[in-house]
Amino acid sequence: MKNLFIIILIVTTSLYSKNIIVRGKISDAKTGNSLSYANVLVKNTNKGTSSNFQGEFQLNLESGKYTLIASFIGYKSDTVKVDLSKVNYVEFKLEPVTLELSEVKVVAGENPAHRIIRLAGEKRKKRNDKIESYSFTGFTKGIVKTANDLAAGDASISLSVSSKSDSMYIQGILENESRGYFRSPDEYKEEIIAQQQTANFPASINLFTGNRIIQNFYNNDIEFFGKQLPNPVDWESIGYYYYYLKDSTAIDNEKVYVVFFAPDDDADPGFKGDLFIKDKTFDLLKVDISLNEAANYAGMLDSIRIFQQFVPFRDSIYMPVDYRLFLKGGVLGLVNFAFEMNSIMYDYSINEKLDNDLFDWSVVTVLPEADKKDSAYWAGIQTLPKSLEEVKAYEKIDSIESIKTTFWENFSFITNRLPINDNLYISGPLDIYGFNKVEGHNIGFGVYLRGMDSKRLNADNYINYGFSDENLKYNFRYKYLFGKYRTYSAELKVKDDIDAIFGESIKYNGITSTILSLFTKYDFRDYFYRKGVELKLGGDVLPFLNVRAGYSSYLDKSAINNTDFSFFKKDKKYSPNLQINNVNINSVSFGFTFDFRRFVEDGYFRRRIGGNKTHIVFDGNVTIADESLLNTSTNFQKYNFGFHGRINSYRNTTLFYRTDLNYIEGTAPIQYLSVLPGNISSGGKSNTFRTLKVSEVFGDRSATYFLTYDFADEFFKILSVPYLKDLRILSSIYLNSALVDSDNKQRMYNTFSSTSFKSPFYEAGFSIGYQGFPLQLEFTWKLNYKGKNDFVFGINTFAL
Repeated sequence: MKNLFIIILIVTTSLYSKNIIVRGKISDAKTGNSLSYANVLVKNTNKGTSSNFQGEFQLNLESGKYTLIASFIGYKSDTVKVDLSKVNYVEFKLEPVTLELSEVKVVAGENPAHRIIRLAGEKRKKRNDKIESYSFTGFTKGIVKTANDLAAGDASISLSVSSKSDSMYIQGILENESRGYFRSPDEYKEEIIAQQQTANFPASINLFTGNRIIQNFYNNDIEFFGKQLPNPVDWESIGYYYYYLKDSTAIDNEKVYVVFFAPDDDADPGFKGDLFIKDKTFDLLKVDISLNEAANYAGMLDSIRIFQQFVPFRDSIYMPVDYRLFLKGGVLGLVNFAFEMNSIMYDYSINEKLDNDLFDWSVVTVLPEADKKDSAYWAGIQTLPKSLEEVKAYEKIDSIESIKTTFWENFSFITNRLPINDNLYISGPLDIYGFNKVEGHNIGFGVYLRGMDSKRLNADNYINYGFSDENLKYNFRYKYLFGKYRTYSAELKVKDDIDAIFGESIKYNGITSTILSLFTKYDFRDYFYRKGVELKLGGDVLPFLNVRAGYSSYLDKSAINNTDFSFFKKDKKYSPNLQINNVNINSVSFGFTFDFRRFVEDGYFRRRIGGNKTHIVFDGNVTIADESLLNTSTNFQKYNFGFHGRINSYRNTTLFYRTDLNYIEGTAPIQYLSVLPGNISSGGKSNTFRTLKVSEVFGDRSATYFLTYDFADEFFKILSVPYLKDLRILSSIYLNSALVDSDNKQRMYNTFSSTSFKSPFYEAGFSIGYQGFPLQLEFTWKLNYKGKNDFVFGINTFAL
């Protein structure tokens, strides 16, 4: 039976590929120790690979005779001739270099390391000038580990890093095969051909191993955490980095310089470590480096190590053959984790014509059948061999994940949704009960569909009953996605429910409102009843342009306070509920979004990337209610325009900005007016006015401006404040401004009284927090329009 299985595997593998997988190992001829990340090239071809940590490698070759060359810095290369019709396993035993290395030539007045870097930079430029285009095949393996068993239950596999106290557990593995394309000067595209992962990971996690992580130190655009860092192999980096000649080694009979470097100022973000540069030709052979403390954004990680090698192909053009990334970190000292990514690049085609259609707005595309490749396919391609621990992790994690769980195993008291299966959810405890001054105690129940019909259909069906207003309510929403990447949508809403006036500007959740009402008799929302339907259509008509249109017909009615219940504050009254005009509003709407960020295509969706890079996004919407055309209660046109984005600034600091402009022509009901987003007492939310209360200032025309300069953990570092500069203290400063007004006709129609800011209102403040804690303390001052809340202390946290 075992032999029959092997025969079937060989036959099915041959259906995918006529190639033969050559396996082997590279070790030290004297000690027998494995040579981690050694290189193997197929002579007179563009084929090759690198070994794994255990010195093991795989090559995918057609049947025939080949000469294989294994190389490793500090060793003599070894050459083996193989006939794949007879053998498919090769062992290399490399001899350490013993030749005498000559002294480095020193030019008077010049740091010898500077001379090496200058010549290496010149060679790098000449190399890049030779390349018009290239393509390659890549394989990437990512492994997630933790010091404690977190996600996989008994499926975790212990990996002893150096001692028992350093043991790490494999929590998941992801792998993909890809094809990469480059065209000068800066066009890049990667297609993921095949992907697989342990069952506790979604397929989309493979996108994290794409072009956005893999760097190439022969290029200039070296980036981490959205920040561009100076390339150390660049003459212009002298002055930013300091260099010194650390050592000399050799590969075969050729000298290799080992140059150490680090930022000249420890406070400047950058790399530090060793560069391996070949003598005479000054080609970059290897980088073995890490990020310095200043480049480690907000101290998210304890260590970040990068390892990359380059070997010559035809025309002596050096290309990257691997990229290794090793991360270690912790969360509040409670969870220690590590991530290891190993990528190999092979089968290069250099300066061959590439199809123009390859290069579009997508940086990474997952091909439709990528996650449907079977074991025979994976057995027939070139990968990095799996270690015994990885094999066990796949087997155990997948077997644990395949066991069906019961409803009660997934139950939690602190959730809005409880999963029944992958697509069906029902209300969790936090979704069932609420309290407000109009409905009083209210209970509800929802059934939610997610990702039905191949991730195209989502649906929300929710009903609830208020015990004080004695109304049964419902809210149904259905959304269907069209197109290959689901970039078009149709959405239908049918409701008879209670809504919050100016609800779109209130950043606080319903749990916060319920708790404040029950315990302090402070309900910061005002409510009205809304009944009707709404239909929306929209989609990406261009890669950077989304357009949408909609029709709605709603009957809006005022609501009144129906309860004074609270656990405490028995003598206190709830604030009167803001009254609206009872109207039937039929309207059409049109909108657009310009977003020039690139995206990835994960096989189902297009997802924007570059959110941590400098960018800007424009939004606009128009709502029209016309009595003659739409049989509505009143005439008005509402215009909204805004833009928001970020500018990456000095070191890890960032400027965030947001501007929103609103204008209403005609007489619109109060619930359609524009309100300045405010806050509850001792609370604070980003892009809101901290010194203004919720729904305190509104009108039919407004302009708001929010500027936040986020220092991350740089503020005390920049000032070089002893002790504080070494702590992970996060800080930011902000300045907010607004103009708000309403014409007399609007005030008379709605009979409201609200503050106006006919000249700009200003507030400013700062926040302070600690890396890893999910809250920040905010201190805000009014700069004008003083009278109340001239100074406000608040807590900014997602939990409110």
